Amino acid sequence: MDCKEIQDKLSAYIDRELAPAEEERIRLHLDVCGTCTARYAMLLQAWQALDAWQDVAPPDRMRTKILASVRPQRRETRFRAALSVAAALLLVFGLAFYYFGQKSGSMQHLADSQTPVQTAVGDVSEEEIMANLPLLQEDDFIEALDELVRIDDLPLAEEPSNSIKEPERSSLNLVVT
Repeated sequence: MDCKEIQDKLSAYIDRELAPAEEERIRLHLDVCGTCTARYAMLLQAWQALDAWQDVAPPDRMRTKILASVRPQRRETRFRAALSVAAALLLVFGLAFYYFGQKSGSMQHLADSQTPVQTAVGDVSEEEIMANLPLLQEDDFIEALDELVRIDDLPLAEEPSNSIKEPERSSLNLVVT
């Protein structure tokens, strides 16, 4: 072993943390090397000085003072965390309200932009039904009526802009002439 390796292991040698064979090699090296022996003696003195060290108990007021300075920081940290959570929730709810408000507002705009339809509802005589029976029996006409049933509020005819709006009715109200 060279001196650097020996000096790196001197602390473990003093604490008896090495294998017996390695301790023997270090002891033999210390017998012949003055530099490593001086380093070993210096480390032993440092450990002996540390062993003589006695802990001094801090005064009671010091503990009280330290704890008093730590407690307000804890409260402040909790307050900041709660404030952060509240701000995040407010942001989420605000964005959701804005988004869904815009969505329903655009739907209302579409509903307001539709022109009302003028329809007339009246009694239909049996002769009119019999006269239009071939039309009612056509498959295309029946499919078109079924589609109109599925699509509510579909205007069948445009109303003049100066007319009075009637109560809302289904798009299936037929104009009878």
